Order: sequence, then structure tokens, then C-alpha cells
Amino acid sequence: SSTLLVLFCKLGQLSVSTYPYKQLFEAGLNDESRPYVVLNKMRHWLKAQNYCRQEFIDLASVRSKSENQQVKNQLQNSLYHEAWIGLHREPWSWSDGSSSSFRQWRSNEPNNENNAQQCAAVQGDVWVDWNCNICPLD
Repeated sequence: SSTLLVLFCKLGQLSVSTYPYKQLFEAGLNDESRPYVVLNKMRHWLKAQNYCRQEFIDLASVRSKSENQQVKNQLQNSLYHEAWIGLHREPWSWSDGSSSSFRQWRSNEPNNENNAQQCAAVQGDVWVDWNCNICPLD
């Protein structure tokens, strides 16, 4: 059977105080210096996007090496191995409409295996393209 990925939500410019305490506690968010939150919500990519847009801002956009390092650190702290980010194709673009040419693909990615991998996930500090609907968690 397949499982679904946890997701990275982008907090954006909204104050952390606007979010329910319980939600922040479950997400492990404890200060305003973290622009992302990792949620233990298993979702397909589109449902992950909808959830992030409803509860936060959007799926995370990663536009620089420093942002990628933040994502890596927060993912490690969450005890998860991988999570959705807001990158999707075609062509590759960010869910929140931001523009950035920064990419941190794993070697031989994106490979669009079986012509069915239209969404991106982060694994540690590198990215992979995956099927938006079925996402094995390693």
C-alpha cells in the first residue's frame, strides 16, 4: 500500500499569533523566525496545496540555498524524511506564483518517470519529482 507525504506550509508574513496554539504546538513551531511549518497531515499534492492555502499561505517555495537549508533543518527536526513543496510543472513553477530559477534536484532528477511525475518533494536537502497522487514514503 502507498502512503502520502507530510507537507511544508509557508507562513508568509502573517503573525504566528494569528494561528491556533494547538496547531502550532503540533507543528513544532515555537518562534517567528521560522518561515515554514511541517505538518503531520498526509495529503496528495493538490490536497496539500489546498490545506496550506486554507490554513496558512501556501505550500513552501524554496528560492535560495539558505531557504533550502531552512527547509532541510526543519524537516530533520520534524523526524520526517520527505515532504511536499510547492513546485509543480509544466513548466516547473511555484504554487504561490513566485518566480525563482533556484533548483536543488537530486542527481538524475527530475526524471518524470512513466511520464507521471508532475510535483516536487524535498528529501533532506535535495528535491525529487513525484506522482502528485501516489507518494510512497520511504
